[in-house]
Amino acid sequence: MFWTKKKAPKWRLLYVYHHDTTNWADTFSDDKMQTINPVPVPSDEDGIFPEIWLASGKYDVRVTDDKMVTLWNAQNLEVSERQLCLPLTKPQ
Repeated sequence: MFWTKKKAPKWRLLYVYHHDTTNWADTFSDDKMQTINPVPVPSDEDGIFPEIWLASGKYDVRVTDDKMVTLWNAQNLEVSERQLCLPLTKPQ
């Protein structure tokens, strides 16, 4: 098989922290918040993340590529009650 013509994967990694800390925040894959996602949460090969559920609170979020280069950063995101925060489309 000749792989050089295949599109390279655009893996992304999502890190969610409690606001103003370096402490990971649990994210969940279900609305009942019973299944914890891995840290970091990986995207698919197209750079799209699965559903991410968060509990109430304030969060800082960072998206990196597979080499840990920051592609997107957001701070002080407030979640007022358990809610679906993603899917997030890939950063441009």
